[in-house]
This record gives sequence, C-alpha cells and structure tokens, in this order.
Amino acid sequence: MDVRTTPNPVIRRAERVLHRLNARHPWDHNPHFHRWVLRSLPPGAARVLDVGCGRGDLVRALAGRVAQVDGIDPDPQMALVAAERCRDLDGVTIRRRGLGAHAEMLRAEGTGGHYDALTMIASLHHMELEPALGQARDLLRPGGRLLVVTLTVPRTRLDLLWDIGNVALQS
Repeated sequence: MDVRTTPNPVIRRAERVLHRLNARHPWDHNPHFHRWVLRSLPPGAARVLDVGCGRGDLVRALAGRVAQVDGIDPDPQMALVAAERCRDLDGVTIRRRGLGAHAEMLRAEGTGGHYDALTMIASLHHMELEPALGQARDLLRPGGRLLVVTLTVPRTRLDLLWDIGNVALQS
C-alpha cells in the first residue's frame, strides 16, 4: 500500500490533520542536517558548493564558516529566492543550474576540482546517481568531502529503525 495515494479514509483524514498541523507549525527536515554538515566540513575549508540550495538556508550557514560558498539550484524560483536571501553575504554566489551544467561551466573555465566540500541535502535523489557522483568527484579538490543527505524509502523494519536512530543521533 502506498500511503500517498491510498483512498483509505483513515489515512486521508490523518493526512488532513497533519497538513493543518504543519501549516501552523512547519517543520523542514533539511535544516535538521545543517549542524552535521557544518561539523563535517574538512579543516580549513575555504570553498563549498551547495547543490540544490533551495531557499539558501544552508548557504547562509556555510557563509559564516567558509570564504566562498556557491549555491546552485535548477529551479528558477528557488535560485531567485536564495539569491535574494543571500545578497547581503560576502563570498556567496547563487546560480540557477543543475550539477551537470555547473560542472561543465567550471571545466570550460578551467576552475573545476577546487571545492573543499560539496553538499547535497535532499537533492541527490533527484539526479541520476552515477553521473551525479562522477560530477561531484570532478568538482572536489583532492581530499575534498562530499556531504550527502538523501531521501530513501524504508523498505524493511530494519530500515525504519535505522532512520529513527539516525534522527535521534543527529539531534
């Protein structure tokens, strides 16, 4: 059963209740992982790329830690929102593009492979895995870190327990 599409009236009612609750008290899982990203930056990191930067929340957090933060998002509205929210920050650049286009642009400029860290918070699952990981590798300097939080569907009870444990440990 897929709870997102089931016509079950109990599940549909629970969905409506949760929607009303979230409208009053929104929770976004992405910022939950920002502390982990900031703790996981390599020592001395100076340049970071945030792939799928959305509204720019992680970009803003990273800007307080590293000299240069590039944020990219393929959604024009999200890139515009992030650029507006980050316009007052030195060393921050927001561009509307996907990872592949960004990698190609940097290769053409001869500046690829210079990121100390590359972050993907809830964006990798929107891309083809192997090409995305290859592009990420090409954009990282030797010793750079790829920091990924992605969404997966728990398929077993063990998967579910693993997810619960990860959330508890990230607090």
